[in-house]
Amino acid sequence: MRAGVLENIYSQRLGVKRLSRQPSIQADLGSTIPQTVEHLLRTKLDGFITRRNQIIHRGPAYYTSSETEIKEAAKVFETLVMGCAEALDKHLQSL
Repeated sequence: MRAGVLENIYSQRLGVKRLSRQPSIQADLGSTIPQTVEHLLRTKLDGFITRRNQIIHRGPAYYTSSETEIKEAAKVFETLVMGCAEALDKHLQSL
């Protein structure tokens, strides 16, 4: 799923808006500017999907992910999931 698809799921289906304002996401991505955080997160997510497609649809070329790539992807997804959990928790507390 590209970043736009995830954005649709979070904002339209779950009602979570502006994950880029979550302190945990800002801390992990190293910026407190929501636009910068959103850009970094979108770039990373779309990069993972592009890399995935290069691996799956490799044709005659052969490539495997490095341990570093896998750890980086896991950290970004952990950041995203924890930020979403925080946003949902705040939303539920406000009801």
